[in-house]
Amino acid sequence: MAGSGFGTIRGDFTWTRRLAKDALRGMKAAVVGGTNGIGRALARAIVARGADVLVVGRTFRDPDVPGLSFLQADLSSLKSARSVAQELPAETLDLVVMTQGIVARRQRLTTPTASSWTWPSAT
Repeated sequence: MAGSGFGTIRGDFTWTRRLAKDALRGMKAAVVGGTNGIGRALARAIVARGADVLVVGRTFRDPDVPGLSFLQADLSSLKSARSVAQELPAETLDLVVMTQGIVARRQRLTTPTASSWTWPSAT
């Protein structure tokens, strides 16, 4: 066993389950923050398993991938985030993945209604 900043890591853990290539066929998913990094990789993996995926983020880099569509949004803006919440077709989604990053600021920001800007970390 090894130690880490997150606690003890078990040395005997083995992941064996694999999703079939069409395991998500017919499903609809949204990946919020799906234009880079882990979010982009997840969006591509989900679409490769047969789902239609709506990617939400700033810049879409995969317009040539069948099954991926895009909703442009700057999620660092509360106004834009609210707009995304209104535009997401929640009634028809089978899966929502939240991978958007957050930016830590030195000074805590609040909205006109005194809501803290820390809300993205609680989603």
